[in-house]
Amino acid sequence: MLLSLVRQANEPMSLSQYGLMLGCSRQNIKKLAKSLEQKGFVTLGSHQKDPRALQLVPTSKVEAFFKTSFLKYQEELKSLFEIYTPQEIEALFTLLSKLYIGIEHLEKETKQ
Repeated sequence: MLLSLVRQANEPMSLSQYGLMLGCSRQNIKKLAKSLEQKGFVTLGSHQKDPRALQLVPTSKVEAFFKTSFLKYQEELKSLFEIYTPQEIEALFTLLSKLYIGIEHLEKETKQ
């Protein structure tokens, strides 16, 4: 989802802005961004308007991904989720987001 947003953004956005759009924390977005950066999909750098913030910039690998691999993935997702109502999908997203937050808390406790 983050990769889709980065691809569609008209201008570079900060990690906090992506977090607001996806309903999760800046830290969650940074974790995802680091993974995307390691895979070569984005670069992380200082935001143009606020040097204290980080922005995500898509690489050429993003377009290649969306023109090839993503089409098959999109069809599989459509097939998987066509049995759910929009309300069920929203509830699923909410619950998965809470589960992710719980996992982060657990990871923090384990590190201490």
